[in-house]
Amino acid sequence: MEYNFTLKFALGDPGADPESFVDALVEQGCDDALVGIGKRGRIALDFSRVAGSAEEAVASAIADVKRAIPGVRFVEATPDFVGVTDIAKILGCTRQNVTKMMASSGSRFPDPVHEGSAATWQPHARRVEGRNCRLALLR
Repeated sequence: MEYNFTLKFALGDPGADPESFVDALVEQGCDDALVGIGKRGRIALDFSRVAGSAEEAVASAIADVKRAIPGVRFVEATPDFVGVTDIAKILGCTRQNVTKMMASSGSRFPDPVHEGSAATWQPHARRVEGRNCRLALLR
């Protein structure tokens, strides 16, 4: 399965030129990414990575970047993806409850961004705490 995501990193040396790491990134397996070098001290990689799961894709990409750039610090991964288990944790209920909620909500439940043996969703940008979280996922 192919997964598309962006990873952002802070370089160990804030004064370092991110362009100096492009060749090392390719050599360490990041040839499936577009490299963003627009801000000194930062680097972003837009990946299109084939892996067995989204978690495996992101973890392997982070490991590749850390091998290529000494002292790099992971900052952010986007977009965020959640599965049924993650949604259950957010809502404080069981996976079974989420599955029932999906079935009974019909078109009110968002379509997954990936459907397969494990579907994934991109949560809404706004974060809602507590009981209102259920409404944010369903709208």
